[in-house]
Amino acid sequence: MKTLAVILARKNSKRLKDKHLILIDGKPLIQYTFEYAKKSPSLDDVVCSTDSDKIARLAKSFGIETIKRPDEFAKSGSHIIEAIEYTLLQYNLKNGFLPEVTVVLLGNVPIRGSTIEEGLKLFYKKRADAVFSACNVSKYHPDWMFKKGPDGRMAFERNSTRYRCQDLPAYYVATDSYIIAKTGRLLKRAPRESLYSDFGDRIFFTEEKRDATVDVDDIYDLNYFRFILSEKKKKAKLDYWKTGRKGRS
Repeated sequence: MKTLAVILARKNSKRLKDKHLILIDGKPLIQYTFEYAKKSPSLDDVVCSTDSDKIARLAKSFGIETIKRPDEFAKSGSHIIEAIEYTLLQYNLKNGFLPEVTVVLLGNVPIRGSTIEEGLKLFYKKRADAVFSACNVSKYHPDWMFKKGPDGRMAFERNSTRYRCQDLPAYYVATDSYIIAKTGRLLKRAPRESLYSDFGDRIFFTEEKRDATVDVDDIYDLNYFRFILSEKKKKAKLDYWKTGRKGRS
């Protein structure tokens, strides 16, 4: 076994209740991730880490093994690295081996702006510990951000005088298309010193266009995804109509 996908999907979510099971265009949200993983030519196996019986049954219908996640790793404050580590250890107990590479997919990401294949290409090229997907923050830049001061005034932590977006140094944020990591490095993680230090020292990223990945965490994300699907349907109808007219001319 070389490459394993671990789909993470806990049942309790605060901002959007039972988000993984919300029906969108006739499918539960998580089904988009199941279908994506099953179609990937780079994955040797797929498992779902969840504490939900409903999600487990849906995963089984797609031929995806479920590794039941204990409550201690399914809380709102639990870090995903703990769920990943537990899933890998249980996978080893059930199957008698570990994958060399683990691809982490979140179940609430129905559209991904870059492919697992792109991530793996960079992963092997850089001999990385991990590869994330990311996009440029553009105008949502730390130089332009401020906190609310004690009396309500704008309180800047950076002394920047850059007024134009094109003058800002490039900053990026992870988009959650995937996380690709060395399995051995995940299971020998050091104490967390920064946001992603659990995943190793040599961490790289593939760059996506902003908003290319849809990560559904609240009602605004959900409505945005619905809008995208609606626009795709409109385009498909328009293309069909154009093709039909050409065929009749």
